[in-house]
Amino acid sequence: MKKTTLLMTLLAVMAFGTAGYSAVTTTAVNGYAAYLTPGGTWNMLGAGMPVAEGSLISTGMFSSVDLSLDGHEMTVEQLTTIKIYKNLFTGEESENSVGLKYGSVSAKINKIGAVKTRFNITTPVATSSVRGTRERIAFGPVRGMSALAREGVLRLHNNRGVSNRVSGRSFFNLTGSNPRPDPLLNEQRGNSLVKVHPDGITDEEQQTHQIYSDLIDNAETPVDVFDNLPSKVTVDLIWP
Repeated sequence: MKKTTLLMTLLAVMAFGTAGYSAVTTTAVNGYAAYLTPGGTWNMLGAGMPVAEGSLISTGMFSSVDLSLDGHEMTVEQLTTIKIYKNLFTGEESENSVGLKYGSVSAKINKIGAVKTRFNITTPVATSSVRGTRERIAFGPVRGMSALAREGVLRLHNNRGVSNRVSGRSFFNLTGSNPRPDPLLNEQRGNSLVKVHPDGITDEEQQTHQIYSDLIDNAETPVDVFDNLPSKVTVDLIWP
């Protein structure tokens, strides 16, 4: 009986490894997070829980979820919703596809020996493909998609045939209304600007310049900046 049980167990393990398996698990949950399985309902997410293909994960304010995907690491940051589109590991191949609905994620994609690795993070405007690197991807309906390679090289492409490689100090940013991303060194240009202002301006003008000079570049006037400044309003909601 013991020999029969052992044989059945070995056969099950061999079949499991050959067919591939889903191995997305939560390693830590900080704050509040929930998940939705296909055809199911939203439930609270905790550490050590498996996440099936097709599931949605959503985080609350000041909350995050750490995931392990076949030895790769991903942090779902606050106010973010993702979908696990695909998770497959066969021993020779590792393939993961994550959809970023909105918010931001950080990922570390490890090289696993001779295993062929494909790890994609997809937003409505572009897809990031990586191997053996660290990245941070963010997406919002207004700001579009941004990508930063903290280690290694990212390859980003969209359905319009545009492809970019991002590494080092370059920074990828693409909004849904634009066919091509912003120049990859725009972020460095902004960080290198020096605040200067002419002599003879009033105290009020100097104070305005000190506060808003980061928002004014060579192509804008102060009027353009003030037109886009946020303002605080009071809204009274009356429920029926």
